Amino acid sequence: MNPEVDIYGVYIPTIGILALVSYFLNVALQRFILRKGLERFIWHHALFAAATYFIILSILSFIVTRI
Repeated sequence: MNPEVDIYGVYIPTIGILALVSYFLNVALQRFILRKGLERFIWHHALFAAATYFIILSILSFIVTRI
């Protein structure tokens, strides 16, 4: 894994890109949960959103480091 990605001469840390991708995946997951009515099973919505974000980020970083 490269520690940095060069985008038009600007070096961006790989974890920054993974964090951005994780954010968008988390937003999509939260919208899916709201549309399907599954939020009634969630005790604390903010805690659940933060936990799913870090789980997605961890999975993505694990996948990227294994490639």
